[in-house]
Amino acid sequence: MRGFSRVILVGLLASTSQGALAQEQSAAGQAVLEEIIVTALKRSQPLQEVPASVTVVQGEALARTAIVSLDQITQVVPGIRMQSAPGGTINPVVRGLGTSSSNDSFEQTIGLFVDGVFAGHARDYAAALFDVERVEIVKGTQAAILGKNTSVGALTLTTKKPGSQFGYEASYMHEFELGSDILNAAVNLPVNDSFAIRVAGQFADEGGWIRNALTGQDEQSSNRKAIRATARWEPNDVLDWTVSAQAHWIDRDGQTFYAGADTLGRLAETAAMYGDPAFTAAIRDVSRGTVRPGFEKIFDYTQGWRTNSTINLALGDHTLTAVTGYAEYDMKRLINPAGVRQAPVLRGATEHNESFGQELRLTSPEYERFSYIAGAYYYHDKWGNFDYLDVLPQVGTPLNGAVATNQEYKTEAISLFGQVNYAVTDALDLTLGLRSDNQKKRVDYTRTIVRPGLLATAAYPAFVPTRMSRKDDFVDYSTSLSYKLTPDAMLYASYATGSKGGGFQASPSTIATAEFGDEGAKTVELGGKFSFGRGTVFNVALFQTRISDYQIAINTGAGFVVRNDQIQSRGVDAELNLALTPDLSFATSVTYADVEKRGALPANSIGGIPFAPKLTGTVQVNYDTALDDHYSLNANALVEFRTRQHIIDLANAVIPTSGSYAKMNLRVGVAHDPSGIELALVGKNLTDRRVVNYGYNAFAQAGAAIISTDPSRTIGLQVSIRH
Repeated sequence: MRGFSRVILVGLLASTSQGALAQEQSAAGQAVLEEIIVTALKRSQPLQEVPASVTVVQGEALARTAIVSLDQITQVVPGIRMQSAPGGTINPVVRGLGTSSSNDSFEQTIGLFVDGVFAGHARDYAAALFDVERVEIVKGTQAAILGKNTSVGALTLTTKKPGSQFGYEASYMHEFELGSDILNAAVNLPVNDSFAIRVAGQFADEGGWIRNALTGQDEQSSNRKAIRATARWEPNDVLDWTVSAQAHWIDRDGQTFYAGADTLGRLAETAAMYGDPAFTAAIRDVSRGTVRPGFEKIFDYTQGWRTNSTINLALGDHTLTAVTGYAEYDMKRLINPAGVRQAPVLRGATEHNESFGQELRLTSPEYERFSYIAGAYYYHDKWGNFDYLDVLPQVGTPLNGAVATNQEYKTEAISLFGQVNYAVTDALDLTLGLRSDNQKKRVDYTRTIVRPGLLATAAYPAFVPTRMSRKDDFVDYSTSLSYKLTPDAMLYASYATGSKGGGFQASPSTIATAEFGDEGAKTVELGGKFSFGRGTVFNVALFQTRISDYQIAINTGAGFVVRNDQIQSRGVDAELNLALTPDLSFATSVTYADVEKRGALPANSIGGIPFAPKLTGTVQVNYDTALDDHYSLNANALVEFRTRQHIIDLANAVIPTSGSYAKMNLRVGVAHDPSGIELALVGKNLTDRRVVNYGYNAFAQAGAAIISTDPSRTIGLQVSIRH
C-alpha cells in the first residue's frame, strides 16, 4: 500500500476535462454548471451521477482547436495518451495501460466505439475526426456493459445528429509554421417534421515537421479528406432511426521516424556505402533517409468507409435498441526502417479489413427503483495483412535477402450481457453487471522467399501454408455501490473484471512463436464526485488494475517478440473545475499511475512498461466575455504535461526513455455574435517542446536507434461561421 500513500498526496492536486462541465450564468449573473449527459455506459446519465471515472470533451473544444484526428486529442483531452507508431497506427493509453503498437494484429485494450459501434483495429483510430458532438473516455474496467476489449477503458465518439432547424457551420484555418490548411463544414437540412439530414466534411492538408536533409522535403506531410451523411427519422413517439455513412482518405508522404542514435557508427558506415558520407544520427528532427531506387516514395495511404444504424423502438415503457455497423478499409505503405539513404532495409505492407457488428438491447425505464439493461452482441471481422521485408547488405551484419508474409485473419464473437440497478434506498444504489463472451479466431499464414539470403534462413524462414485457430470463452462481471451524501455529493466503490482474447502475431519470425494468450483485468475503484456552488466541481478516484497475461510486443531490432506479462497499475484520477467569476473559469486534470510488472521480470525487460508516465494532466484557464452588444471575446490557455516515460521494453535499449514535458496551447478569438462569425488565433506547443515519443533498436544494427519526435509548434489563423 506504499504506492497508495503517494497516490493520495498527488490526488490533492485535482483536475477536470476541457468542456466536460460547461459554464453558463444564472439569472443573478452567477456562474453555474450546465449539466452534462453521458451515454457511454448505455444510459443517458448526468456525468456527476455516474459511479465511474468518465471524462467528457464537447465537440466544440475539438473544432475550436482544429483537431482533425484522434492522435491529436491529447492536446485538449486529459487522462488519455495517444501513441503513434511507424505505419500510421495509433494506440491509446489510459492510466498507463494500453495496447502495444508493435503488433498490428492486437485487438485494442482501450475499446473504440463510434456512435455505439465497436472498431477493433489500431488503424481505426487514424480515421478523420470531425463534426463530433462529444468524446467520452471511460477509465477502468467496464466490460460487462461495454463489451469487447474494454478491459482497462473505452473511448466513445458521438457524432452530431440532424436537428429540426436549418443550420450550417464552417471553419477554415491556415497554419503558418508548417503551411497547413484545415477546412471543416456541415449543413443541417430538415426535410419535414419527422425527417432531417446532416452532411459534414473535412479537408486537411498538413505539412511535416521532420526536415529531410537529402530531399529538402518536410516529412510527414498528410492530406486528409472525409465526408459523412446522416439521416434521422422520427415518425412518432414510438420509433426513431438514425443512419449514417462516412468515407475517408488519408495520404501521407514521408515518415516521422529517423535515426536518433548511432553509438558504434555502423549506420554511418552503411549510409556512406550507399552514397551519404555526411550522415550523422541525433535527436534533432532531421532525417537523412530516402527511398530505394526503383520505388517512387515513402508513403502511407488509407481509404475506408463505415455505415452505422441505430433504431430505438418503444415497447410500452421499455426501449428496444438495435445498433448495426459495417466498416471497411484498405491500407498500403512503404517505410525505411533503417533511416539511411536508399533504404537498405525496406518494408512494405498492405492491409484490408472488413468488420460487422450487431447489438440488440432492451432497456427498462430509468425512473423505477429496479432497472435493467439486457442484450446480445455479434461481431465478425476479416483482416488481411501482406508484409514484405527486403534487406540489402549493411555494415556490421550478415543479414540480407527478402521475404513476403501473407496473413488472413478471421474473428467471430458472440456475447450476452446484462446489468441491473437497484435503489436500495433513496441514497444508496447497487449495480451488478454480467457478460458472457465466446470468441473464435482463425489465421492462415504463408511466407515465401523473394530473394535468398541469411535473412530468410536465420531470421524469417519460409513456411508452408499453415492454418491456426483458437477459442476463448470469458465470463466477466462488475459490481458497484454509490451513496449520495447530498444531492450534490456522491461516493462510490466498484469492482470489475474484463478480458481480451488471445491471437496470432502479424508477420511472426516463426510459426512456433505466432500465437499469444488472452489477457484478463481486474479493477477496483473508490471515488467521490462533489458539486459546489458557483460552478465548482471536484471529482477524485483511487484505482488499482491488475492484468494477468498482459499482451505486450517488443521490437528487439532483430525481430518482434510478443509476451504475456503480469502488470499492475495503481493511482488516482482527480478533477477540479472552478468558476472564478461569471467570465473566468479554471480547470485542471491529473492522473497519477504507478505501473509495474509483478513477479519475476522477463529477460532484458524493464520494471515498468512503455508509454506509462507516472503523472499526466492538463491545466487550463478560460475567459469568455461580451465586449459590447455585438462582439464577444474567448481566450483559452491550456498546458498539457507528462513526466518521463519508457519508450521500449528493453533494458539494453539504445534510447530507453523520453523526457518529461509541459506544452502550452493558446487560443484567442473574437466573435461577431449577430452573424455568428469568429476570427481566432490558435497556437499549439508554443514553447516548441520536442521529446521522443516512439523508438526501437535499429534492425540488425547494434548501438543504433530509430525514433520519432512530437510535432513542432504551430500557429494558425482560424475563421468560422455558425448559423
